[in-house]
Amino acid sequence: SWDNGVGTNIDADPLFTSNYRLRSGSPCIDTGTNAAPALPATDFEGDERMIDGDRNGIATVDMGADEYIQRAIVTQFLLLLLN
Repeated sequence: SWDNGVGTNIDADPLFTSNYRLRSGSPCIDTGTNAAPALPATDFEGDERMIDGDRNGIATVDMGADEYIQRAIVTQFLLLLLN
């Protein structure tokens, strides 16, 4: 279980990849607390912390040290930069 200090727990498989990133459908995506004390602006890789990973229109921090990024979006962004 993980407890963010307000009684919210997740008792489910976080669906990590082999390198401990979150997979699509992880219960940790967009379930953190944006108002967490000392929340850094970026994750440990330098990605923004508040990304709308579940595409519901609301950017919410993920639980854990790494934000889930939909790889199709990243690929599309890179293609735009290259053109």
